Order: sequence, then structure tokens, then C-alpha cells
Amino acid sequence: MPSQSPYVKIETEMPQISRSLPAKPKPPASIILASVFISLCSVALVAFAVALFLASLKVPNNPVYATRIQTRGFIFLVGIIIIGACILLKGVHQLLTQRRPKILFVCLGVPLAFGCIGETVDLFGTASHASDAIGAGILLLFAIPIVLLLLPSSRQWVAR
Repeated sequence: MPSQSPYVKIETEMPQISRSLPAKPKPPASIILASVFISLCSVALVAFAVALFLASLKVPNNPVYATRIQTRGFIFLVGIIIIGACILLKGVHQLLTQRRPKILFVCLGVPLAFGCIGETVDLFGTASHASDAIGAGILLLFAIPIVLLLLPSSRQWVAR
């Protein structure tokens, strides 16, 4: 006969607690579409800045590098374009992770507002039809993500 100890054996098992967080609702198609569109526009901005810089290097007797001030201005322009693209990507990241579209509204809304003023002046000025069409296309590129972010499904998802 096995010897029994005077002590009672207590089995202590910790209950299994599920530590998984509730599933986050997936963003609606309008948020995904706006995010992809803004990301592609950011990549296009960086490609434009790089192409602008490389094109300036290939031109012999380039007037861009005539003086130090012009050189600084050109490098500043290229830098601002790249910084703007990075800010747009940061806005997309905040939109998808923290549901905060404010940076995107500012970064897309300010150029849209100034662009509308400029295009109105161009329409009544001496700009060609091709120039007006290009300007309208650029304004449309700023307006499409704003419209997508203002759709009811997008606003509802951001508000959760």
C-alpha cells in the first residue's frame, strides 16, 4: 500500500485567459482606395523630384546653377517635394493605424485651395487649353482622396 502523506495535495492550475484583443474592424474600401492613391502620388512626387534633379545635371551650361542662391533654391525645391511626399506617407500611416486623417486633410486641402485660385486666374488669363487641362488634372488628384475620406463609410470608420 502506498504511503499517504498527511498533507492534502492541491492541484493549482491557472485558468487559461485569452489575452487576444477584439478584432479591429477592417477599413472600408474608400479608406483603402484613398490610402493606395495617396501612396502612389507620394511615390510619383519622389520620382518627379529625382527626375527634376537628374535633368538639371544633364543640361550643359545649366542656368539653374548660375549662382549659389539659385542652386540653394533648386535644392530647396527638390527637398520640399520629397518632404511633402514623406508627410503624405506619414498621414497614410496615421490614418490606417490610429484613424487620424487630419494630416491628410491639411496636406491635400491647402494645395487644393491655392490651386483652385490659381486655376481660376489661369482660366481668365492667357493660359492655353492644355495648361488648363493639366492644372485641372492636378487639382483632381488632390480632390479625389479628400472626397474618398469624406464618404460616410470612411467617416464612420474613423469615428470608431
